[in-house]
Order: sequence, then structure tokens, then C-alpha cells
Amino acid sequence: VDDTFLQAERDGVALTHSGTPGFYMRGSDQDGVPNTVTAVACPGFDPPPGNPACILDPDFPLDWHFHCRVGATDCPNDEILPGDTSPRSCVGGCSYDTPLIGARALSIPNSLHMGAHFDPVDSLFDTTHLRALQAFVSAPVDLTPDPRPGDLELSFFQIVNLMDKTTHGAFLGIECADCADVQIQTDGNPDPAVDEWGLWDKLVPFQNVYDAIPSDLTFGGYYCLFTPADAAPQEPAGVYETMCAPEGAWSHCGSTRGTDPTKTGDCPGPGFLDPSGQGVWVQSRFDLTPYKGGRIRIRWIGASWVFNQNASSYFEYGAGWEGLGTDDGWWLDDIRITGTLGNQLAIAPDPKPPASGTCSAVACDPSVGDGGTEAVIGVTDIDGNLIDGIGGVAAAGQTIRISAAGSSLPGGCVDGGPELLFERDGVALQGWSTDLALYDDPSADAIYTVRARCSADPSCTSQTGASIAVAVFSADGANIRMSAERDRVTGVTTVSWTSRPQIAGLSGYDLYTGAIRGAGDPLAAMLASVACLAGDIPQPPGPPGEPLAVEDPGALQEGEIAFYVAGHNPTAPGEVAKLGLRSDGTLRPEPPIPCP
Repeated sequence: VDDTFLQAERDGVALTHSGTPGFYMRGSDQDGVPNTVTAVACPGFDPPPGNPACILDPDFPLDWHFHCRVGATDCPNDEILPGDTSPRSCVGGCSYDTPLIGARALSIPNSLHMGAHFDPVDSLFDTTHLRALQAFVSAPVDLTPDPRPGDLELSFFQIVNLMDKTTHGAFLGIECADCADVQIQTDGNPDPAVDEWGLWDKLVPFQNVYDAIPSDLTFGGYYCLFTPADAAPQEPAGVYETMCAPEGAWSHCGSTRGTDPTKTGDCPGPGFLDPSGQGVWVQSRFDLTPYKGGRIRIRWIGASWVFNQNASSYFEYGAGWEGLGTDDGWWLDDIRITGTLGNQLAIAPDPKPPASGTCSAVACDPSVGDGGTEAVIGVTDIDGNLIDGIGGVAAAGQTIRISAAGSSLPGGCVDGGPELLFERDGVALQGWSTDLALYDDPSADAIYTVRARCSADPSCTSQTGASIAVAVFSADGANIRMSAERDRVTGVTTVSWTSRPQIAGLSGYDLYTGAIRGAGDPLAAMLASVACLAGDIPQPPGPPGEPLAVEDPGALQEGEIAFYVAGHNPTAPGEVAKLGLRSDGTLRPEPPIPCP
């Protein structure tokens, strides 16, 4: 990032997209104000009047700025923003000036930073403002309708260091309190002179994917997380929650002060050491194929939580929170989009005179098949392996290909052709078009549906379509959903669950049980005494979804509660199943004596 607009390239030549600049977007309490975004509380949190603290900070802090080399005089951080009447300032007495120890830019002279500097020397005191919703929005980008190999990809290097389970012990597993997200917006008007920007939607990366999930921590009364109110699609109950659990986000990706490029936080890497010798960058990549031929904007948006009822930032709160080193913000550099055009193009009119003759009065017969159509759907990974839980498995964040190539129009389609619509969980992912496939990166189980229609006669449109359920493997263990039923006569408890996809190195399941007696364990260390109930329970043949059941004849005394935990059984020697998450976010393995 070397100017106030996103620099994209075509054949190595920088494009400014008609000189239209990118811009910052700050939180607001009023709809319709240019370059602002309102927010709503995520589900489970108590908004006003029940919790008057569950609002954006009325100062609406905006921490995005250029992170420049020390002593730079060309750092445009004092510009007047649209809707404001004075140069922007850093809320709370902070600064946009880069600390003497803390310059970070993978390529000189600068990077983008969402964060605030409270010390002119040491970046250890960098932080982010609380109760904030803030974004950097790219310039409009026009994507080619005829991509070459390697086109239609968004990539950028980043360092993310935001509040999550690493610092705050109340958060479990992979939860974040301050979370980073990437979203996309499309222009719905084909006229190059007119932009009609739609609602924002979430983008999911296929490299260095989201490492966290926004917290749903609701105890404490005043805690609260936000999601932008301008996200698509709109629903009768409110907005689409792009930044709430269980959607993905980043909180610790790369390293702000690391010197070892092999240590990349909670992202797999690879890592790239900052030229200063301190700081490790990672590159995230996104597939823009679903938007080919379109005009888009990208935004990098961060949301921070209600830490307490009135704190403006961790540094200003003090009490040991001012020098955490785990709340430094979010850096971006070397943003690149491949397969771009210099400007938006309109299709040239056809000057030929109309042909003679008449069109058929009836283009198709909707009484044949499914409304005159026969939709066919299939799912593979990007290497062509079937996603059926046997040969190919969809892992969270992995790019998959949903194909409708076998679809047909048995009702006919005179003077027309087939058009297809792709849906995920009943929501359209790709509108009616001639594209035969859709790429997606699901983070949880999903049902995909494809519908077909005749372009010349919409009366021939799929009523049912074809659907396929895709079960997604997630490493957090939440994908094994168990139930237990006890026979009061025999005393036998039957524990059951449905089989799940398993990646290489896993085969079958291990099941453990334990008991809670009386008031329970005050230290909540119940897993310490858990015992093996059954080991090497085989994965049923066929695709995931087949039932499994294990009987436990163990006797319970009055006042006891039996609990059960299951894990995917690893095949490598010495490896043991993971049975849950400790309060510090690490995985708890099986006891020292694993299942036989």
C-alpha cells in the first residue's frame, strides 16, 4: 500500500482505477452518513436499554493510518475525512506517528495499521480503541470476465495481534474479543458511469485462513461484541451477522515482535521476516472467481468489544493492561488483486438488424421433470477429489468446487439456454448465470443447492433443484455431537453420535467417561480422572452421517452424573485423541493410559 488508494497491477503496471481513492470507514450511530457504518450487538449480548454500555464509543475512534518509516514527512495521516470538518486526530491523546522501535513494512516505505500508538519510542504500548467498528475500503476494482491462469485472486501480507484467548483467560479455544475480517461489495449497475454499491458480504481465505471465532462470552453483564449493520443478505430479524460466532475472524496471525520467521502465531504460515529484523508477516489469499467480470470493493474491518462500561482503550484503562504486547493491532502490506481491468466496460450494442422469422410461441414444457429442468450437483476439492467423506474431505476454510455440469433441460428451451443458481443453506451464493460451477470455503456443515432454468422462458425453473450436504471437518472437536439415553430398568446408558469426516491420520473414535459427584469438582478438573470406555471404534463404511452407538453398563449412585467425551482416533504411533480445550485454549489429550 503506497498511496490513499489500492494499487492493483496488470502485467506489472500499477492501476489506480480511474483515480478513485480508497477511504477509511468509521463507526456511527446514524444511518446514511457517508463512509460510516452502524453496528448491532451480536446474538446473546444484551443491547440497550438492558445494557447501556453495549453501544459503539460515542467518539467513534478510527485507528486506521499509514504506518511509516521513522521520520517520514510524506505520511498522510492528517487528512480531512468525508463527513468531518477538521483533520482527523487520534482519540485519547495517542498518535499516528510510528514509534522509534516498531517500524513495520514488508516493502518500503509504509504499511497500513489499525492501531494507536501511545508511546513515541516503544511499540509495546500500541493498542486498539474499544467499542469501535472501523475499516479501510479499497478503491473500486474491475475484474476481468475472461481470466487467465492465476487471475481473480486477492492476496495481502498481514500481522494481526488483537485481544483473544491468548491474553484474557475468560475466552476459550479460539475465541477473539477484538476481531479482524475481510468483506466484499459489488456494483449492481452495469453502467460504467454509475456505481450502485450493494450490501457487504464476508470473504473466506484459502491460505492462512481465519484463526479465531468472535466470542459469545455473555457473563459480566456489560460485555458485548458488534457486527456491521450493512452486511448482506438482509433478513427479517435484522442483519446478517458477518462478525459474530461462529463466523471466522483473525486475532493472532504472524508476529509483531518475533524474529523467527518459522513462528507465525495461530496461522500456519509460511512467515516472512520484516526488513527491520522484528516482526513476522504471513500472506493470506482469497479466490475472487465468483465475482469475475464484476466491479467490486474490498474492506478490511475490525471490531472491538465492550471491555467494561467506560474504558476507551486498554492503555488508558491501565491496571496492568497498558503494556500487554498482545493488543497491538492489525498491519496490511502488499495488497494485490490479479485479473483486473483499467476501467469498467459496458457491452457494445449489436448494430445488426433483426433477423426475419418468428420465435416459437412455446419455448419449453414445464410439466417435464422438475419444472422442465433436471439439476445435477456434485462437490469436489480443487484437485478434483470427491467430497464424500471417504476419498475427499472438506476441512474448515478449504476451497471446494460445487458443480452443476450435468444439469439439463428436458422440457426444452427454444431460442435459449440453461441458467443456473447456486445456494448455500437456502441463501443464494451466485445468482442466475451460465456458470457451471461455484467455489466456496465453508467453515461449518452446509447444504448446497443448484437450480436450473430456461433463459428464454422462466416458466421452466427448478422447483426443487438438486441438493447435497457437505460435512466439514473442524479441528476444535465441536463437530462430534453426542447424546446419551439411560435405561432405568437395566441401568445401561447408550451413547450415540453420527460419524463425521476424518482427515488423513485419523480413523475411528475413542470414547471416555467420568462421573461428577455431589457438588462437583470446584477446580473444574473433571477430565483428570476420566477413564476409557471404548477405543478404536471404527468409522462406519460409506459417507459421514452413519450412526454409532456404545453401551455403558456402569452403575451410577444417587447424586452422581455421568459425562462422556469422544475424540477422533489418531493412527500415528504415540498420538492420542484430543478430548477438549483447557481454559488456556490448548487441547487436552487423552489420559496417560490411552484407550487400547
